[in-house]
Amino acid sequence: MGDLREGFQALRARAAELWRSKQLKRLRWVLIIGTLVRLILAPITSWGIDTPDFILSGIDLIYTGSPYSSALYFNPPLGPLLSAPLYALVASLMPFSSLLPTYDSITPAVLATGLTSNLVPSPAALLALKLPLIMADIASTLVIFQLVARFRGARPAELVAGLWFLNPLLIWSTAVHGEVDGLATLFIVLFIAAVVYDWPVVAGVALALGIFAKAYPVALVPLGVLVFLMRPAAPGTPRRARFLPVAWFAAGLALGILPLIIYVAPIVQSLAGGSASGVYGGLSVLIIFNGATPTFPAPLGALQTRSLAPGFLLALRVVAGIGFVATLGFYWWNRRAAAGPRGPPSVPLVATAALWTVICVVLLDSSPQSENMVGPLALVLLAAPLLGRAGGAAYAVLSAAAFGLYMALLTPLAYFYPLAVLLGPGAVDYVNGVAIGYANSAGPLSQGNLWLLAGLVGGTTLLFLWGWSAWRLYRAPRLTEAA
Repeated sequence: MGDLREGFQALRARAAELWRSKQLKRLRWVLIIGTLVRLILAPITSWGIDTPDFILSGIDLIYTGSPYSSALYFNPPLGPLLSAPLYALVASLMPFSSLLPTYDSITPAVLATGLTSNLVPSPAALLALKLPLIMADIASTLVIFQLVARFRGARPAELVAGLWFLNPLLIWSTAVHGEVDGLATLFIVLFIAAVVYDWPVVAGVALALGIFAKAYPVALVPLGVLVFLMRPAAPGTPRRARFLPVAWFAAGLALGILPLIIYVAPIVQSLAGGSASGVYGGLSVLIIFNGATPTFPAPLGALQTRSLAPGFLLALRVVAGIGFVATLGFYWWNRRAAAGPRGPPSVPLVATAALWTVICVVLLDSSPQSENMVGPLALVLLAAPLLGRAGGAAYAVLSAAAFGLYMALLTPLAYFYPLAVLLGPGAVDYVNGVAIGYANSAGPLSQGNLWLLAGLVGGTTLLFLWGWSAWRLYRAPRLTEAA
């Protein structure tokens, strides 16, 4: 357990340095500006389909002990567990019924678009949902800064931290939509930090908590085992002792899982239900099979035959399966082929392996959404010295495509219904008119065209990152890493 103590001491020392150091003034401004933007957006924005359900899950947790009682929540329980104390605080000041009032004036937009709801969370409910997620964004930014600063210096680290914390996609996912992907990303970057600093217990706990935030970090467990199995050891170290770090890593996983083990069955059930979804779209080349997108001119239109969709999805899943296995093989090859004595693994090396694994998870989904890009994008930043300029370009393109899909869902204005109901009936009618007009629009900037553009750009970029991270991971022993 010594690495847990060491980890907390390192975090405390770094926090004190951040507060006092004149050299980190830029980082402080990044954190101040990014936090203010989030706090302004959080109580006045909501995505009509999902955000009310997220709040209901927290209320369910208080009443029943489970966020799954209403069958509306589909993520692991860590997000609601963190928000529940805030809901309880709000409930001590106002009735639960005031947290999610119904506004009949939004019904015309609900019927016309199918992409919003007449349940509009109150500002207090929205803050209760989003404040823990905003704190997670701040924490992940500090961890990313620390990882980059250790190997590349404070100036590059401040730039990377700014690219992460001020990324519009991350801000929108957390402060507007209320998604937990930023929370899961915090535990993924903590896992990478623990691997590099050789803290196996911390790595296990972080990965376990990441799994209870968004489930997909479970795919990183085999990588964690391999990393600690290949940990540098002094000559003559007994073979049995080489397995000790893996045992500590497993202990950390158990330590993180046991307090929440009662939620394992609902998580598995939710994942099984989602895997059978017949919806195609999102940030994937499978967007061409979405009924809301336009048909290509002949002969390309033949590719959009709905009966071909399962075959395309199967092909992506085969690619993902190959990647899951090959990631471990390439990491093993890289560590074995490294010239000279084998030292601790570098941040870019572990981040590239994790990136490849996470992209494989995304490829399994028939309709990955904007928030699902948050984790991969953080890993692209950490893997940047290995991915090179192509990785930087992919970060920009994937961020733009994912944010663009958010904007294209029902126009940016449709996220501001909480503000509209505060302003009055006229504001609600105006937002209704814009949303309905956009949903029924035609032409180059129609909803279907923008969905198709964002989906194809994002899906193609993901496939590029899958191949590029694989190639760079394979070539890593012959490359000079900047980190």
